[in-house]
Amino acid sequence: MLRQPSLQNLAWFVLFSCGCVQSGGRVDPPAILTGQIMGTYYRVTIAENLPPPKLDHLATFVEGKLTRINHLMSTYRDDSEISRFNRFESSEWFDVSSETAFVVSKALEIYEASNGRFDITVSPLVELWGFGKDKERDKPPSHVEIEKALESIGSHHLHVRLEPPAIRKAIPTLEIDLSAIAKGFAVDLVSKELRAKGITSYLVDIGGEIRAGGAKAADRPWKVAIESPVSNGETVKTLPLVGRSLATSGSYRNFFESQGNLYSHTIDPKTGYPVDHATVSVSVIAKDCLVADAWATAFMIFSAEESLDLADRLKIAVFLIQSDDTGLTELQSKQFARLTNNVP
Repeated sequence: MLRQPSLQNLAWFVLFSCGCVQSGGRVDPPAILTGQIMGTYYRVTIAENLPPPKLDHLATFVEGKLTRINHLMSTYRDDSEISRFNRFESSEWFDVSSETAFVVSKALEIYEASNGRFDITVSPLVELWGFGKDKERDKPPSHVEIEKALESIGSHHLHVRLEPPAIRKAIPTLEIDLSAIAKGFAVDLVSKELRAKGITSYLVDIGGEIRAGGAKAADRPWKVAIESPVSNGETVKTLPLVGRSLATSGSYRNFFESQGNLYSHTIDPKTGYPVDHATVSVSVIAKDCLVADAWATAFMIFSAEESLDLADRLKIAVFLIQSDDTGLTELQSKQFARLTNNVP
């Protein structure tokens, strides 16, 4: 499995129930495929009338695709491509699958566009601060420990080629973790495979990362709700999702306390320290879920002002929730407002 996610960081999105409208106005329940993968759940909702044999075949097919991605990109499997690359202390090219090379290439693109805030090499800092898979902390690391960890990170030390697919590191201690982008890629992959099989009305959800295809019924779009990060079940925003993806990242309750100070699990790869601002949830809409997934992580690093400035310059649809002593504040980029105009 990929890095184990906190449930609070997954459940900002609630899917509204829907039916499939058949001839004569009869409404049948949608077909739903569910399971566990990548340390979280997956849920594929299909608003089409499929015969049981085809649905059974599709369930096996989807599970197989997701299992393959997990086997390639998991940091919890010693035999995964990522784990083997992390142990590979050489600057020579390391052969990988086309899927891994593609995801790494996209991660590097967003690393550049985000001024280094989205960085798949940040795991040494995550582990150092006690938010990784190995240990927890009851006090922050020393400045010396942080500076040493910073020497081992930076996606500018990582290179990728797509043909033949391979990646390489410029420093032997470099490690990568795709957990902030792999779920989005898996959502895109399942969506692509559904379309290839002639299925056009669907909603793919992996751990809260969502992509919609077609309509849920009678030309009505799929709708999702952004939930409050501090109040279970309370909806703060409802929006349609038409041929697009939605991803979230959040930090609320995922921290440790030391001597009265709270330290967030969201680490700034530029400074080596946890972020210290009021943003507790970021939602991003994009065509591809991989892109939405990565940018939702990146915008958690920036302050709200920096996030909105960058989002407006790059025309990214982002929705921020901030929390302070006065309650919650909602902020959105111009592109998010355009995409969700006239939606309650």
